[in-house]
Amino acid sequence: MPRSARHAPVAILARRVTPLLVVAAVVACGLSDVFATTDVGAVTFRWEGESMLRTGVDVPIRISVLIGGQPLTQPRLVVRVSDSTVMVTNAAGDSIHPLSNGQADILVELLSSLTSGVVADTAFEIRVAGGTLR
Repeated sequence: MPRSARHAPVAILARRVTPLLVVAAVVACGLSDVFATTDVGAVTFRWEGESMLRTGVDVPIRISVLIGGQPLTQPRLVVRVSDSTVMVTNAAGDSIHPLSNGQADILVELLSSLTSGVVADTAFEIRVAGGTLR
């Protein structure tokens, strides 16, 4: 009997067992956790500044972000203004410059790898009045 005929059952067994060993190694190394999606809770935005501003007085944008009730440190936010005739954001996007009397929304979007999919925008209503506020 040729030598290769005697070892054929071993070769067949090796071909069948090898894929199972590879899968077991991946699971044992925890690689499945790397590729699994995380289940983050609801995203909540909180406006922590004034909602009534004076024209000509720049105001820092202070928004906190909670994910599943836990604060997100240093969130990357995109902040836009709904009406640029009432107010605008500065070039850095970290403060608001009120221009004229009226009302506009601050629109906020979170950029984060912690979320799977698109996080809904949130709008904060801000009023601008000329002169000194009382």
